[in-house]
Amino acid sequence: MHIHSTVVLLLMLAVYLFRRKINLKDPIAYFSALMLVGVALQVFVLRDIFDWPNFTIVFGTYLSIMLIYLMTASLNKINLNQVLYNFNYLAILNGVLSILQYITGKTLLIGNLSQSIVYTEGVTNVKRVVGLAGSNNAAGNLGVLLFCICLYNTVTQKNLFSLFSLGITTVFSLLTLTRIGYLGMLVAFIIVFIGYDTKESRFPVSKKKIIAGAAGFLALLLIIFHKPIIQKLFIDRGNTSGERFKQYINAWNTGVLHHPFSGIGVGQWQSYSYYNFGYVDLPIHSLYYNVLIENGLLFIAFLALNVYLIIKVIRNTQNRNLKFFYLALGISSFITVNFNPDQYYYVPNFIYFFVLLLGYRKTQLIAHRKTVVKGSKYREK
Repeated sequence: MHIHSTVVLLLMLAVYLFRRKINLKDPIAYFSALMLVGVALQVFVLRDIFDWPNFTIVFGTYLSIMLIYLMTASLNKINLNQVLYNFNYLAILNGVLSILQYITGKTLLIGNLSQSIVYTEGVTNVKRVVGLAGSNNAAGNLGVLLFCICLYNTVTQKNLFSLFSLGITTVFSLLTLTRIGYLGMLVAFIIVFIGYDTKESRFPVSKKKIIAGAAGFLALLLIIFHKPIIQKLFIDRGNTSGERFKQYINAWNTGVLHHPFSGIGVGQWQSYSYYNFGYVDLPIHSLYYNVLIENGLLFIAFLALNVYLIIKVIRNTQNRNLKFFYLALGISSFITVNFNPDQYYYVPNFIYFFVLLLGYRKTQLIAHRKTVVKGSKYREK
């Protein structure tokens, strides 16, 4: 068993900041508390936890959501653009590390410096960088999140530093060979591009011309390089996507239908499959589906938490570019986490909820200030 060091840090910060007045009646607090109560019930009531290492990993993520909420809810002032801009530094560090990983063939991470990044599921062995995320699929998810943030910074800040961070993050994502990550990045780019206000642009080029040019370039690229792309991404790397749908059907028949209300236990899918049905399976390659199978009815709380959070942030954010950034972040993340076992990837989950909850708190602060201003004017009259 292990707890990610960031969880410990968040716990310390939450304890320190909790002295301030926090609204524990907020729906986010309710949904997060429900998830933690459900985990506690599985431990102390159901007592069916066989795989404690995976249990602690998932529990650390659930706990972190509550801790991030407590931390952000304690803040009375947030410079959201500055926080997002600082992610450029993380993106560059992660990108440089990934290039070094590709050159050396090693993860170069503390604790497993010499671990290989060679992937052996395809016809031939290929290198898949892991960056700061620790595994290749987690790196793909991380790449999508950093791509969204760096793209927003490039659009709003219009400087070479943001553009460089976007470029090196794109290189990092390509080196992960995470195909669903490529789709997530494409969707994010389209959403941010559609929402971008061209009146603020330094380049007087219409969106239609840019779309036509980009579509033509992409089509030409696929025509010329379609064979090596297919060879690299589906043959050498291995065409594993079809197996995931077989896993989904099997998980429904052996998991959901057997334990529709209580679930099979947090982090227990692999041990559950082995001890009850005698076969070894991979982690379920879908975050939401995994939560449904392992948590039962508590899936409703997890779904409500995510849907409520993203809708509230998008609806209450007044800045157009920021609004479409959060829309891109939510949709692209939803695409990637539902084709990867994101339930075990702490770094992408932390960044996703940290950025989202900061935006959520920012909208609350703005709404509160408007209420105070209106109230003060009314009293003056």
